[in-house]
Amino acid sequence: MQRNLWTLSLLIGSKHWLPVFLIQKCFWSHQILTKLRLKHRVSLFGNSLCCPGSERRTTMASKNSAPTKGKSEHISTKEVARGKWVVLNNVTYKDPTGKERSWEAIGRTTKCKGEADAVGVIAAFNDPSRKCRCVILVRQYRPPLKAYTIEFPAGLIDAGETAAQAAVREMKEETGYSVSVSKVLPASALDGGVGETTMKIVICDLDVEAEGNKNPAAVGGGADEFVDVLIQPLPSLLEKLNEYSEAGDVVDSRVYAWAVGRQSD
Repeated sequence: MQRNLWTLSLLIGSKHWLPVFLIQKCFWSHQILTKLRLKHRVSLFGNSLCCPGSERRTTMASKNSAPTKGKSEHISTKEVARGKWVVLNNVTYKDPTGKERSWEAIGRTTKCKGEADAVGVIAAFNDPSRKCRCVILVRQYRPPLKAYTIEFPAGLIDAGETAAQAAVREMKEETGYSVSVSKVLPASALDGGVGETTMKIVICDLDVEAEGNKNPAAVGGGADEFVDVLIQPLPSLLEKLNEYSEAGDVVDSRVYAWAVGRQSD
């Protein structure tokens, strides 16, 4: 290649040295870049510079993301501390490689065997006064978050209750509305990285023209419960949730997910 360049310069003549010089310079630059690429893995088509060490890290990440043959298994749960409503446990388990590990987890002291810990109620209905479908939400202060939250009506399942019974009771206590259950979803995790608490979402029908729902009054579930009932039109639900969030309230992830899911239909 280099010999051909010098031959080209002789054929062109000395007075055309500038084009030949530029051609030679491009050739030398190409040689330098080729050496750098081999040594430092320089990307010629982007701005990234990948060093040998980063290549090894990428390989490691690829290996870690590959499916493992083993299976994680629970070994034991040891109670560390207990309060009135929650308990702190140290969970020992085996990871897919067979190595024993420990995890701090929170559980509820009120957990009932065979049922989830709590219910969340989705009650969407046709509102004649607003001429659209609406959903009932609640706003209340949550001390752990140090903030007000926007949630579906929800509560713990009492001993001897089914999820459907708890949903009807909680709706009456928190909102004053009487509902009928149309569907109970399987138990789902509330925060699997922190604790074992589970919830069943209960879909309910609400007739606002029923005599008991014309002037609803919450009966309350305890002296420490202060709940504001929100009747939110569905067409502007996601927009309103964003407004609550911007104002400093924390919107429950289930409410946000439901709103986004409805918008994508």
